Amino acid sequence: MKHEIDDGLPIIGIPGAENFTEQERYDFHVGVVEIRKNAVRQERNRRLAETDWWGAPDTPPMTDAQKAYRQALRDITNNFPSSGQVIWPVKPAN
Repeated sequence: MKHEIDDGLPIIGIPGAENFTEQERYDFHVGVVEIRKNAVRQERNRRLAETDWWGAPDTPPMTDAQKAYRQALRDITNNFPSSGQVIWPVKPAN
């Protein structure tokens, strides 16, 4: 199976990497992307938790900007770039 890998990441510092088969190179890059996705998910979850209080019953209703911010955080992994360069939404004022 042929795979295209165009994320600009060389396999460096891995002994024997120059001898990787095409499948091994692909598998390596898939693993790197998954590690990046997990880091993004953790940061996303932290940012969501930081704003959970916005939806508490004893606080004013969330503004449209607050709702949009939280939705953007939830959607951030839907179009995850393989480079891992995520553009985070800007948190609105409380």
